[in-house]
Amino acid sequence: MNAQNGTDKMQLPTGVARKLENKLAEREITNYKIEVTSGAGKGDNYLGVIAKINIAGTDESGKKINLNWIAKIAPENESLKSVLNVDALYAREVYIYEEIFPLYARFQDERAALHPFDFHPIYVFQHLEENCFVMEDLKSIGFIMKDRKLRLPASRGELLRDGGPEIYRIYHER
Repeated sequence: MNAQNGTDKMQLPTGVARKLENKLAEREITNYKIEVTSGAGKGDNYLGVIAKINIAGTDESGKKINLNWIAKIAPENESLKSVLNVDALYAREVYIYEEIFPLYARFQDERAALHPFDFHPIYVFQHLEENCFVMEDLKSIGFIMKDRKLRLPASRGELLRDGGPEIYRIYHER
């Protein structure tokens, strides 16, 4: 797909669209409109397609809401999926969102972390039968996607360097 980020309309795989509607029903969101557009430019994601999902609707109290989600969908090319072992990669990434990040959150809550690690998207749901998972769109809350070909600024490297000792400190505080 030769898509411009956020401008080309897309269609979600049938099972994913059905699960999305079920998720909205669980959250008691009604009178909704779903718009799906490209979430990345050509070549930005080697392991599939990124779709932006914008949902405008009404919650159970009658309040208007807007949800901004991202779907990561495996490429349709079966040869490419096989060579890249996409099934395993997507399952591993979903495992991190479903198990590891919540484990970090519980750990930090138990230790009353002063600066908890929570710089990851909120996971919404997965549909691994169609190699897809959906999460919060961090761009919609102010995160910026930098050009991956540019070097990491020193300040970002320092954050990464300093993060490990912070986890170690939290673990050993009690």
